[in-house]
Amino acid sequence: MASRLVDDLGRPAVVGADMGPVIRASCRSDGRLDLGATLEACGDLFLRYGGHAGAAGFEIETERWPEFVARFSVLAASSVPPDPRLPLAIDLALPALDIDYPLHRDLGRLAPCGIGNPEPLLAVLGLTVTRVRAAAGGHSQLTLRRELDVLDGIAFGRPDLAETVHEGDRVDVVARLTSRTFGGYESLQLEIRDVAAAGLHPDAIAFGGIAAPVAREEPALSVAAAGAGTTA
Repeated sequence: MASRLVDDLGRPAVVGADMGPVIRASCRSDGRLDLGATLEACGDLFLRYGGHAGAAGFEIETERWPEFVARFSVLAASSVPPDPRLPLAIDLALPALDIDYPLHRDLGRLAPCGIGNPEPLLAVLGLTVTRVRAAAGGHSQLTLRRELDVLDGIAFGRPDLAETVHEGDRVDVVARLTSRTFGGYESLQLEIRDVAAAGLHPDAIAFGGIAAPVAREEPALSVAAAGAGTTA
Protein backbone atom coordinates (compact mmCIF):
# COMPACT_ATOMS: atom_id res chain seq x y z
CA MET A 1 0.00 0.00 0.00
CA ALA A 2 2.75 2.48 0.93
CA SER A 3 4.61 1.82 -2.34
CA ARG A 4 1.45 2.36 -4.34
CA LEU A 5 0.79 5.69 -2.60
CA VAL A 6 4.32 6.84 -3.42
CA ASP A 7 3.78 5.94 -7.08
CA ASP A 8 0.37 7.60 -7.28
CA LEU A 9 1.07 10.75 -5.26
CA GLY A 10 4.79 11.29 -5.82
CA ARG A 11 5.66 11.81 -2.16
CA PRO A 12 6.82 9.70 0.83
CA ALA A 13 4.15 7.53 2.43
CA VAL A 14 3.61 5.96 5.84
CA VAL A 15 0.80 3.42 6.28
CA GLY A 16 -0.07 2.25 9.80
CA ALA A 17 -2.14 -0.74 10.93
CA ASP A 18 -4.03 -0.19 14.19
CA MET A 19 -3.37 -3.27 16.32
CA GLY A 20 -5.10 -1.87 19.41
CA PRO A 21 -2.40 -0.81 21.90
CA VAL A 22 0.21 -0.46 19.13
CA ILE A 23 0.41 0.65 15.51
CA ARG A 24 2.65 -1.18 13.06
CA ALA A 25 3.67 0.97 10.12
CA SER A 26 5.31 0.53 6.74
CA CYS A 27 7.16 3.44 5.11
CA ARG A 28 8.31 4.06 1.55
CA SER A 29 10.29 6.97 0.16
CA ASP A 30 10.02 8.74 -3.20
CA GLY A 31 13.81 9.03 -3.38
CA ARG A 32 14.12 12.47 -1.86
CA LEU A 33 13.54 11.63 1.81
CA ASP A 34 16.01 9.39 3.67
CA LEU A 35 13.65 7.26 5.74
CA GLY A 36 16.45 5.69 7.76
CA ALA A 37 17.68 9.06 8.97
CA THR A 38 14.15 10.41 9.45
CA LEU A 39 13.04 7.49 11.62
CA GLU A 40 16.29 7.74 13.55
CA ALA A 41 15.26 11.30 14.48
CA CYS A 42 11.97 9.87 15.78
CA GLY A 43 13.60 6.87 17.47
CA ASP A 44 12.63 7.84 21.01
CA LEU A 45 8.95 7.42 20.07
CA PHE A 46 9.14 3.83 18.81
CA LEU A 47 8.99 0.44 20.47
CA ARG A 48 11.16 -0.78 17.60
CA TYR A 49 12.07 0.33 14.11
CA GLY A 50 14.41 -0.41 11.23
CA GLY A 51 15.03 0.04 7.55
CA HIS A 52 17.06 2.06 5.09
CA ALA A 53 16.77 5.21 2.98
CA GLY A 54 14.08 3.84 0.66
CA ALA A 55 11.95 1.60 2.89
CA ALA A 56 11.44 1.18 6.61
CA GLY A 57 9.00 0.11 9.29
CA PHE A 58 8.28 0.64 12.94
CA GLU A 59 6.02 -0.18 15.85
CA ILE A 60 4.71 2.55 18.12
CA GLU A 61 2.27 2.83 21.02
CA THR A 62 -1.05 4.01 19.63
CA GLU A 63 -1.21 6.98 21.96
CA ARG A 64 2.09 8.28 20.60
CA TRP A 65 1.00 8.16 16.94
CA PRO A 66 -0.12 11.84 16.81
CA GLU A 67 3.27 12.90 18.19
CA PHE A 68 5.02 10.86 15.52
CA VAL A 69 2.84 12.32 12.74
CA ALA A 70 3.64 15.87 13.86
CA ARG A 71 7.40 15.27 14.08
CA PHE A 72 7.62 13.23 10.86
CA SER A 73 5.67 15.89 8.97
CA VAL A 74 8.11 18.61 10.05
CA LEU A 75 11.13 16.51 9.11
CA ALA A 76 9.65 15.55 5.73
CA ALA A 77 8.66 19.13 4.93
CA SER A 78 12.22 20.28 5.52
CA SER A 79 13.61 17.63 3.16
CA VAL A 80 11.10 17.51 0.29
CA PRO A 81 10.66 20.47 -2.12
CA PRO A 82 7.26 22.24 -2.14
CA ASP A 83 6.42 20.78 -5.56
CA PRO A 84 6.08 17.04 -4.81
CA ARG A 85 6.24 15.94 -8.43
CA LEU A 86 9.36 14.01 -9.38
CA PRO A 87 11.04 14.06 -12.77
CA LEU A 88 9.56 11.14 -14.69
CA ALA A 89 11.84 8.46 -16.13
CA ILE A 90 10.18 7.32 -19.37
CA ASP A 91 10.92 3.72 -20.35
CA LEU A 92 9.24 3.65 -23.75
CA ALA A 93 7.86 6.27 -26.18
CA LEU A 94 5.42 5.25 -28.88
CA PRO A 95 2.53 6.60 -30.94
CA ALA A 96 -0.95 6.22 -29.49
CA LEU A 97 -1.94 3.70 -32.17
CA ASP A 98 0.61 1.24 -30.75
CA ILE A 99 -1.23 1.01 -27.42
CA ASP A 100 -2.85 -2.43 -27.54
CA TYR A 101 -3.36 -5.66 -25.63
CA PRO A 102 -0.18 -7.36 -26.92
CA LEU A 103 1.82 -4.43 -25.50
CA HIS A 104 -0.09 -4.71 -22.23
CA ARG A 105 0.79 -8.42 -22.04
CA ASP A 106 4.45 -7.75 -22.88
CA LEU A 107 4.73 -5.16 -20.13
CA GLY A 108 3.08 -7.59 -17.71
CA ARG A 109 6.05 -9.92 -18.18
CA LEU A 110 8.22 -7.38 -16.34
CA ALA A 111 6.36 -8.15 -13.09
CA PRO A 112 6.72 -8.31 -10.19
CA CYS A 113 7.36 -4.59 -9.93
CA GLY A 114 8.46 -2.72 -6.84
CA ILE A 115 11.53 -1.04 -5.41
CA GLY A 116 14.39 -1.58 -7.87
CA ASN A 117 12.00 -2.61 -10.65
CA PRO A 118 9.30 0.07 -10.95
CA GLU A 119 6.34 -0.32 -13.28
CA PRO A 120 7.29 0.96 -16.75
CA LEU A 121 6.21 4.44 -17.74
CA LEU A 122 5.16 5.12 -21.32
CA ALA A 123 5.16 8.34 -23.31
CA VAL A 124 2.01 7.97 -25.43
CA LEU A 125 2.24 10.38 -28.33
CA GLY A 126 -0.44 12.03 -30.42
CA LEU A 127 -3.78 12.05 -28.57
CA THR A 128 -6.71 14.44 -28.72
CA VAL A 129 -8.64 15.27 -25.56
CA THR A 130 -12.37 14.72 -26.08
CA ARG A 131 -13.40 14.95 -22.44
CA VAL A 132 -11.83 15.98 -19.15
CA ARG A 133 -13.41 16.29 -15.74
CA ALA A 134 -12.54 16.40 -12.06
CA ALA A 135 -13.12 13.14 -10.18
CA ALA A 136 -13.85 12.61 -6.51
CA GLY A 137 -10.81 12.28 -4.28
CA GLY A 138 -8.64 14.86 -6.03
CA HIS A 139 -8.21 13.08 -9.36
CA SER A 140 -8.86 13.89 -13.05
CA GLN A 141 -10.47 11.71 -15.70
CA LEU A 142 -9.68 12.13 -19.39
CA THR A 143 -11.02 10.60 -22.58
CA LEU A 144 -8.36 10.60 -25.29
CA ARG A 145 -9.02 9.99 -28.99
CA ARG A 146 -6.67 8.23 -31.38
CA GLU A 147 -7.86 7.73 -34.99
CA LEU A 148 -10.88 5.44 -34.76
CA ASP A 149 -11.30 4.88 -31.04
CA VAL A 150 -10.60 6.38 -27.62
CA LEU A 151 -8.54 5.54 -24.55
CA ASP A 152 -9.72 6.27 -21.02
CA GLY A 153 -7.26 7.96 -18.68
CA ILE A 154 -7.21 8.55 -14.93
CA ALA A 155 -4.72 10.90 -13.26
CA PHE A 156 -4.57 10.08 -9.55
CA GLY A 157 -3.66 13.00 -7.32
CA ARG A 158 -3.70 15.47 -10.23
CA PRO A 159 -6.85 17.60 -9.86
CA ASP A 160 -4.98 20.39 -11.64
CA LEU A 161 -5.31 18.61 -14.98
CA ALA A 162 -9.07 19.13 -14.95
CA GLU A 163 -8.35 22.87 -14.99
CA THR A 164 -5.35 23.06 -17.32
CA VAL A 165 -6.27 20.46 -19.98
CA HIS A 166 -9.17 21.24 -22.30
CA GLU A 167 -11.31 19.45 -24.86
CA GLY A 168 -9.69 19.61 -28.29
CA ASP A 169 -6.13 19.83 -26.93
CA ARG A 170 -3.59 17.75 -28.83
CA VAL A 171 -1.41 16.10 -26.18
CA ASP A 172 1.22 13.54 -25.30
CA VAL A 173 0.87 11.80 -21.94
CA VAL A 174 3.16 9.93 -19.58
CA ALA A 175 1.30 6.98 -18.13
CA ARG A 176 1.20 3.38 -17.02
CA LEU A 177 -0.77 1.04 -19.23
CA THR A 178 -3.38 -0.91 -17.27
CA SER A 179 -6.69 -2.62 -17.95
CA ARG A 180 -10.03 -2.54 -16.19
CA THR A 181 -13.22 -4.56 -16.35
CA PHE A 182 -16.61 -2.84 -16.21
CA GLY A 183 -19.96 -4.40 -17.03
CA GLY A 184 -18.24 -7.59 -18.08
CA TYR A 185 -16.04 -5.84 -20.67
CA GLU A 186 -12.31 -5.33 -20.40
CA SER A 187 -10.71 -2.16 -21.72
CA LEU A 188 -7.27 -0.57 -21.67
CA GLN A 189 -6.72 2.42 -19.41
CA LEU A 190 -3.90 4.92 -19.02
CA GLU A 191 -2.89 5.81 -15.46
CA ILE A 192 -1.67 9.29 -16.32
CA ARG A 193 1.26 10.86 -14.50
CA ASP A 194 1.63 14.00 -16.63
CA VAL A 195 0.38 15.71 -19.80
CA ALA A 196 2.19 17.94 -22.30
CA ALA A 197 1.40 19.55 -25.61
CA ALA A 198 1.88 17.08 -28.48
CA GLY A 199 5.21 17.07 -30.27
CA LEU A 200 7.50 18.02 -27.37
CA HIS A 201 8.96 14.55 -26.86
CA PRO A 202 12.11 13.81 -28.94
CA ASP A 203 10.34 10.87 -30.61
CA ALA A 204 7.48 13.04 -31.88
CA ILE A 205 7.35 15.16 -35.01
CA ALA A 206 5.43 18.41 -34.53
CA PHE A 207 3.68 18.28 -37.89
CA GLY A 208 0.06 19.11 -37.29
CA GLY A 209 0.41 17.51 -33.87
CA ILE A 210 0.92 14.05 -35.39
CA ALA A 211 3.36 11.77 -33.61
CA ALA A 212 6.05 10.06 -35.64
CA PRO A 213 6.02 6.24 -35.84
CA VAL A 214 8.60 4.71 -33.52
CA ALA A 215 10.84 2.02 -34.97
CA ARG A 216 9.89 -1.36 -33.51
CA GLU A 217 13.42 -2.34 -32.55
CA GLU A 218 13.79 0.70 -30.28
CA PRO A 219 10.78 -0.05 -28.04
CA ALA A 220 11.91 -3.67 -27.75
CA LEU A 221 15.24 -2.51 -26.34
CA SER A 222 13.55 -0.03 -24.04
CA VAL A 223 11.16 -2.64 -22.62
CA ALA A 224 14.07 -4.94 -21.88
CA ALA A 225 15.89 -2.15 -20.07
CA ALA A 226 12.81 -1.32 -18.06
CA GLY A 227 12.75 -4.84 -16.69
CA ALA A 228 16.31 -4.69 -15.40
CA GLY A 229 16.90 -4.50 -11.69
CA THR A 230 16.07 -6.38 -8.53
CA THR A 231 12.63 -6.50 -6.99
CA ALA A 232 12.07 -5.87 -3.31
